[in-house]
Formats: sequence, structure tokens, C-alpha cells
Amino acid sequence: KVIHLSTNIRLVNQVCCNQLNDKKYILFVGKRSGYKNAMTIFRALRKLKRHSVQPLVVFAGGGEWSKYEQNSIQTSGIKNMVLNISVNTTNLAWLYNHAEAVIVPSLSEGFSLPLIEALMFNTPVFASDIEAHKEVGKMYTTLIPALDTNAWSEILLQMQSFPGTKH
Repeated sequence: KVIHLSTNIRLVNQVCCNQLNDKKYILFVGKRSGYKNAMTIFRALRKLKRHSVQPLVVFAGGGEWSKYEQNSIQTSGIKNMVLNISVNTTNLAWLYNHAEAVIVPSLSEGFSLPLIEALMFNTPVFASDIEAHKEVGKMYTTLIPALDTNAWSEILLQMQSFPGTKH
């Protein structure tokens, strides 16, 4: 037997996340710690604090902020640039469909379901340049070095500076 990895999230009835209605945001889905590399995104946001346009990154489905994350958010002054929300499949479908972009800065992956789910909604994907993302995302994903904070901050800024095409 061969079991192909895929998703049917595009077929799910979408339910609006009211706190994000009419807001531009960039989406990060799932766990944040370890190889998922969310701390690189935190560092990239810290670089953007002084810009007139500050991106909003929504962290969906990864659980509550850890003490370490809370401390990092507080001390780096990015509290107004991050939102952590709990989601179900219907909310997640809406988030993918309305995001300016999905970011996947992982240091390693076996497959990367958030990348595939975002592509199902034609949402731009910015992912680390690891082999799994190269293979799964091919020409549909913009690849960025996983630990290049400057590159990630540029991408985050660009997504908030240009008129959205998703809404």
C-alpha cells in the first residue's frame, strides 16, 4: 500500500476568526519550539519594531506561549506584533484563506503539512530552504535560509507594506 500525504482542508466550511476580520496578518501554524524555529521569527519581528508598518504574525494551533516565549515577547517589545490563538479545523481553513502569507521557518521537516495546506488556498508560502520544503513546495514556495533573521524580517515587512491580494 502507498499512502499519499495530502489534505482536504479546502473542503472545510470556514468559520471567521472575528479578532482578525479585516486585519492583515501573516500565519505561522503549529508548534513553535525546537526545530519549528519560531524564535527566528521573534528575532525578525524585533528588528522591525521601529518601522511605521509593523506586521502582525498570528501563531495558530501551537498551544499557549511558554514562559520563555512570554519573556522573549515582553523583553523584545513585540507584543503588538504577535497573536497566539487556539484554532479548530474550520478556523484554520479561514486563517489560511485570508492570510497575506504563511511562514514555515523550520530547521527540519519530514513533510510540512502547513506548506501544503497554504498552497491549497493559493496563499503565498515563505519557507526555510530545507530539503523537505524544496521537494514539497518546489516552485510554489519562496525559500529563505532558516536562521537568516534579516531575510525573514524583510519578508515580514514586505507582506505588510504592500496592498493585500487575498482579501
